[in-house]
Amino acid sequence: IAKVSFIHPTILAHRVLGSFYLILHNALIYNIACILFEEENKKYYRGIFASLVSLLTIWDFHSYLTDSTFVLTRTWQGKAMFCAFAVPMAVLLLLLIGKSEGKKNIYFILTAVLCVASVLMTPAAIYMLSLFLVSGVIAITFSTKKFAVCLKTVPALIPMAGFLAVYIIYIH
Repeated sequence: IAKVSFIHPTILAHRVLGSFYLILHNALIYNIACILFEEENKKYYRGIFASLVSLLTIWDFHSYLTDSTFVLTRTWQGKAMFCAFAVPMAVLLLLLIGKSEGKKNIYFILTAVLCVASVLMTPAAIYMLSLFLVSGVIAITFSTKKFAVCLKTVPALIPMAGFLAVYIIYIH
């Protein structure tokens, strides 16, 4: 991208791409709001929800280790991308799986793709995203009373098991 745009790679990563990442993050938050407030009479709450999440993101600088610090000031780093994309996308996929009660298999395929992409962002995603997805799917299984949701999630988490095996073998 730097060669095509004639912008130095550092400036491109730190300034230009960071703006696009924030736009994509806010689009994910708005899509979550669209699923949460899909009724016609609650349609106006979407913008309020997205605005409140943005305000929480802006004002959450009480520590240098918060997700807002990563999302707003270190957009080029992998952990920031994990906080900005993988976590909201996991919430979005869990909402879609719960809404469809596990009937659409595309959400489980997207979950597998998200697992691979999140590990490419940061190795910490191996356990963080896995625990988040497993706990979310267990909650969906109990709320919908359909055990098939758990069974369909197992193949989606196979990439995480492979990455964990590679991590244990080569790092330890």
